[in-house]
Amino acid sequence: MIRDNNFSTYTLNKEGMKANAVFYPSEKLPSLPITTPFTFPFKIDKVCLSLDKMGWWNPLGGHTELGENWEEALIREADEEAGVEIKSIKVVGYVKIDHMPGSKTKGYPKTSILPITVSEINNYYQNWDSMETKDRGLFSFDVAVELLNKRTDNNQMSEIFSYIISNNKNE
Repeated sequence: MIRDNNFSTYTLNKEGMKANAVFYPSEKLPSLPITTPFTFPFKIDKVCLSLDKMGWWNPLGGHTELGENWEEALIREADEEAGVEIKSIKVVGYVKIDHMPGSKTKGYPKTSILPITVSEINNYYQNWDSMETKDRGLFSFDVAVELLNKRTDNNQMSEIFSYIISNNKNE
């Protein structure tokens, strides 16, 4: 389903948890709880993605830990998931998560956001030991779109990445 902001809604339906996820372009984040930040880290004309255990290629990111702000979580997760040191994190939007009535929230707030950012790769460690993911790679933008299109998220992450590359060409 395409919304007024021209981005598709993805309905998460997993283990009794049901929520709608919608991307909103913005350089500022609303005052809502943040559970999971994501970044598309760039190195010249390539982007780093990680392959999760479900077989999906993803931007880097993950849950915040106790006492950690979302930027610290993003830096830690980039290192853990892909052996990448990032810098120059810039917000380009957020995914708003709204749990549906009667949904199991598993401790998540009823409404939260997932910051979507871009960043620069400061260091791409050659001797990286995969712990959280199956693989990682630096991909051309076209290949990254193809990989993101294989996800079963109603092409949401592919739309977000396409928005990012079309709106950040001069940076």
